[in-house]
Amino acid sequence: MKQYTRITFNTNNWERPSGNVGKSKSPITFEGSNYFGFEEWLFDQSTLINGKKYGFIQGIAASTKKRENPIELILFTINSITKKRLHVATIKKWKHFIDVNDQVLNHYKQKGWLKQMRNDVSTIKGNVLEFDNVAANNGIEPLFNICFDFKDLEIKAKPTVFPKNHPVYKLNRFRIYQF
Repeated sequence: MKQYTRITFNTNNWERPSGNVGKSKSPITFEGSNYFGFEEWLFDQSTLINGKKYGFIQGIAASTKKRENPIELILFTINSITKKRLHVATIKKWKHFIDVNDQVLNHYKQKGWLKQMRNDVSTIKGNVLEFDNVAANNGIEPLFNICFDFKDLEIKAKPTVFPKNHPVYKLNRFRIYQF
């Protein structure tokens, strides 16, 4: 049994936001109304803290299954143009980062990483006010909800298209699925 979760579509290898190409166009979705998703920095190695990556995955936030000992997590995305489901990466070991850790947030501020992230959102003409709201910890979700050793992340050199009969083609929402 494996866990799967959808992450926002990205053409910059999930190191910085890539704009609205390939993302949902629906104004009722976060990425559709803001032109970015907080997963877009998930593979950015320049923001590691002692080899660990702190990030955000909407599927973890939306999941009602909070796990004590999470199993490997397969990250997939949907290209809204082709409708293909793409296997992007696998996180072998991870922790649900439950509490907003002021130390991590302060580290991001001190290093200028929050400012750079905000600039990244501005560059793609994304909603910087929404970014500021979440970064100030005023959003519905915290800025961080996952922590993993970067060495436990296996990024596909090129995202792999799942076969048409794979169960991920029945999935559209940002949640954790297990099958």
